[in-house]
Amino acid sequence: MNTELYTRKNISNHIISWVLYIVFYIYQMYVQRPDTYFPAINFITFFIMLIATFYVSSDFIFPRFLATKRYIYLSISFFIVFSCFLVYRYLFLFIIIPLIDNQAKKEFNIHLFLPGSFWLFIQHVVYGYGLYAIRREKERRLIEQQNAELEKKTLRLEAEKAKLEAEKLQAENKALHFELGFLRAQLNPHFIFNTMSTFRRKAYLYNEAFADAIARFSEILQYTLQDHNQLVTLQKEVDSIENFISVYQLQHGGKLVIDFTYSGDLTTTLPSALLISFVENAFKYGMVTNPNRPLRISLHLKDDTLHFITYNLKRNNGILHASTGIGIAHTRTRLQYFYPDRFTLETINTEDDFTLQLTIEQLSQPVLTSPYSSIRL
Repeated sequence: MNTELYTRKNISNHIISWVLYIVFYIYQMYVQRPDTYFPAINFITFFIMLIATFYVSSDFIFPRFLATKRYIYLSISFFIVFSCFLVYRYLFLFIIIPLIDNQAKKEFNIHLFLPGSFWLFIQHVVYGYGLYAIRREKERRLIEQQNAELEKKTLRLEAEKAKLEAEKLQAENKALHFELGFLRAQLNPHFIFNTMSTFRRKAYLYNEAFADAIARFSEILQYTLQDHNQLVTLQKEVDSIENFISVYQLQHGGKLVIDFTYSGDLTTTLPSALLISFVENAFKYGMVTNPNRPLRISLHLKDDTLHFITYNLKRNNGILHASTGIGIAHTRTRLQYFYPDRFTLETINTEDDFTLQLTIEQLSQPVLTSPYSSIRL
């Protein structure tokens, strides 16, 4: 018996229900058979038997075997209970009660005893099932209510989480505005580009290769400092990478060993300067002069899915070149803004080499409502 089901209020309800049921039953028996003698002990043992059948069914057999769909055990249990029901009723009705009260003595008729006992047993088993079904329905409604409350709580927590993330993004946006604003306050881009153009013209008179390097560096700088929300063609990104490689080759006298391959529709658009920081990182930390293990840059677009890989052998003499300012961490944040849940960025960092693998699905369809939409230089 599940004691949690029997609170003080429930016990009171059960007692009242049984009292009313017993009164009605006794009244009905006297109305139908007014001349029949019914000793008090007969009623006491009779209703104990019925009440026991009711609660054994509702609190033990149905919850344990019907709820778990163990129908064989259910059948066996009812057979055992019914057998006990017959033995109990026979003992009290035809042996014990006649010994106590000689007037209650009656002849045993199996043709009346078995059908009558079976009907009484089935009747109170059905009543027990009714109580079991009511409890099951209450439990179902309680579980639904708890699930609804849990769902509301989960939605509320998700809303709070989304609010916190929005506040975090807003704070990052403000920090980015401050950083870029600080850079713009220090340097006037037009002054820089005009000065670089002047240097290129002067250098062209003495060394065409050096003048070309200045022009390429100017293009890199201009491309890096432009609106980061602006869409450019993949060809533009490839050109920027090639310019970057050319400038480094000039710095090292053309001794760098670099394998840069690309394929796919280069007219596909993407946010500007999205890949250059990964290339810069490979140059920054990689050994780029080993002919057996060159620095590899692979860019391939197929079905609007970009596969970008950089591989470099590590060097042990530290950082030789300063960054252009965007950085891998910052680029990862940009990827999350522009391609939420549509990109994977993995790194394989061993003792000797470093590999970066980037995959972007639906490259030509970035989300353009990021904090970068309002940034201008």
